[in-house]
Amino acid sequence: MVREMSEKSPAFLCYAKDLLVSTGEMTNAEFGAYWRNLCYQWVNGSIDSDPNRHPIKYPNGEWEAIFPKFHLGDDGRLRNKRLEEVRLAREKYLKKQSDAGKKGADKRWLKDGKPNGDPINDPNAKEDGFPIPIPSSSESSAAMESKTLAPKRRNATGPKPYRQRVNTYFENINQEQRTIWGEAYPNIDLDQEFRKAKSWLLTNTNKAKRDFPKFVNNWLAKAMDYSKATGSGSSRAEMPDHIIGGSAAEKRWLEDHGLGAKL
Repeated sequence: MVREMSEKSPAFLCYAKDLLVSTGEMTNAEFGAYWRNLCYQWVNGSIDSDPNRHPIKYPNGEWEAIFPKFHLGDDGRLRNKRLEEVRLAREKYLKKQSDAGKKGADKRWLKDGKPNGDPINDPNAKEDGFPIPIPSSSESSAAMESKTLAPKRRNATGPKPYRQRVNTYFENINQEQRTIWGEAYPNIDLDQEFRKAKSWLLTNTNKAKRDFPKFVNNWLAKAMDYSKATGSGSSRAEMPDHIIGGSAAEKRWLEDHGLGAKL
């Protein structure tokens, strides 16, 4: 019984609102006759143009009321145009689904059917001829559980911690950069200021900086300003004599040396 049902058409498409609107002026008997003819057309593809050959009887002239709902085809048989449009759309959709399923199955077959190793005569055989022992179900379960619970190794190539990056930067300030800063800020102790700047970065991690060179340059500039304010040193960096401190020329000179303007 289940097999017989599965071989039948799985759906009879009916748009309830459209049906009610298009049959609003029909009597119950006319509607019943119209509905039975639609069902007959769905099963057989069309209905006979001669109502006397219909398996449906029209004792009260129902055929005259429902006849305009059907159109005469070139083969001399009647069909409801809307029902055939729905049937064709349904068949097109089912074919599209079938083709997509077949395409997906072929793709999976090509993927899964590709051999990933050399075949052997006996999958349980060793080269020395002794069979490989097959583990019991309990041993297999234990092995799978052990594999599942094994901790995963962390990726060692991730970003370095902030404190490590700070230390690395100050350890790798090269002599060229020291020379530039030494010329720009001659009246301060670079090593002492480096230690202070580094200590500030490590202490104030909630105010983490991304551009360490810019931060250090700002730090040294402030230290130089403090030196000027306290009168502990010259008020000008050692640059060519024709460049006046605070002028546009000084700004360009600092930018050319990678120091930027006064920050």
